[in-house]
Amino acid sequence: MYDYRGISDYVPISHAKVFHPSSSSLTDSVVTTFDSIYESPDEAFKVVMFTPGVWPGVFSRLYSSVTIQDHNNGYINSSTSTVQAQMQYHKVYDTESVTEDQMGEIVAVNQQIGVMFAGAPLATVSARKNAGKVIVFHMDGESGLWIQAETLSTPLPLLLGTNFGQSISVTNIEGRYLSILVIGEPGINRAHVYLSEGIEMLGRTYSFDKTFSVSDAFSPQHRFGECVSVYGHIIAVGAPGIESVYIYKRLFNETSSEWFWSAAQKLVSSDYDYNIINDQVLFHRQDFGRAISLSKRTLVVGAPYADYDKLGYDKEGYNLIYKDWNSEGSSSKATGRGKVYVFHSSPAAQKVILLSSQVYHECCRHFVFLLNAIY
Repeated sequence: MYDYRGISDYVPISHAKVFHPSSSSLTDSVVTTFDSIYESPDEAFKVVMFTPGVWPGVFSRLYSSVTIQDHNNGYINSSTSTVQAQMQYHKVYDTESVTEDQMGEIVAVNQQIGVMFAGAPLATVSARKNAGKVIVFHMDGESGLWIQAETLSTPLPLLLGTNFGQSISVTNIEGRYLSILVIGEPGINRAHVYLSEGIEMLGRTYSFDKTFSVSDAFSPQHRFGECVSVYGHIIAVGAPGIESVYIYKRLFNETSSEWFWSAAQKLVSSDYDYNIINDQVLFHRQDFGRAISLSKRTLVVGAPYADYDKLGYDKEGYNLIYKDWNSEGSSSKATGRGKVYVFHSSPAAQKVILLSSQVYHECCRHFVFLLNAIY
């Protein structure tokens, strides 16, 4: 009787009806509520007719089931509806989902090209638990509903990776009919790139392009790929276990007429610090790279354990006596108030010199322009 938001989908009927001697039938109405929710499967309710003291059995003719077929009418198109700006709801499922898959742990959507992704990082794939997968949905052009299209899993099955789909990010590059999808697989410290190209296939099919990894991240605790973000031709991959974020750029080689990905550029916070104990590097935990967001020339990186009241000396040459612990033996990491680090890339400046083809009687004039090129 109630949908998943706890709202009744129709007004209950509970009142007396009287059969007159001249009639053998009665009519009543079921009033449905305006909730704008697409119901799948269709709604159903029971209708029971009884007299005081006498209840019909479930197999009797006085006990019946009624189904309200939605036919997508719960999904209201505000452009055609008399009620403007109605919030639209739709629920999607993985047709092969099982217990503990945790589909929806991470999601990404691009309305412009009609594609949506839902990560299930604990899903079992090819009998391997926690291998992970990503379910791809396309928007139907007529109904506006999301339809399950395909499922992506790790392109490196021989590495027996885990948590594929722990992070997802997608972008659309306008004017080039190109969409770039990035999926993290932190269980083996990888991030995978997929491309969708062409005016006909844009957002419909994604093909594997490249896998990113770094030599610094070699243990599952390093978590390279736990968070990813893509904007334009730039990808950022977080590795909070080693307090780093890596930047990749998609560039064009004019000689070979091919696109390629640049080597990783490593970013750390301005509070990056570590201890060396028994020849082991122990980072001061900030979880720098736990969250990442790219937009145009700005990169924002979350570090929820930063600003943690580090004790000890902060002088060059005193690296061995930095402290993560206070004098009472309590971890100072627990006092982390967190920080957000913002990086910005200034546009490149090109100097263009134009020489005049005419010679004037006073001098030869040179014109100099300073252009800010936006990439």
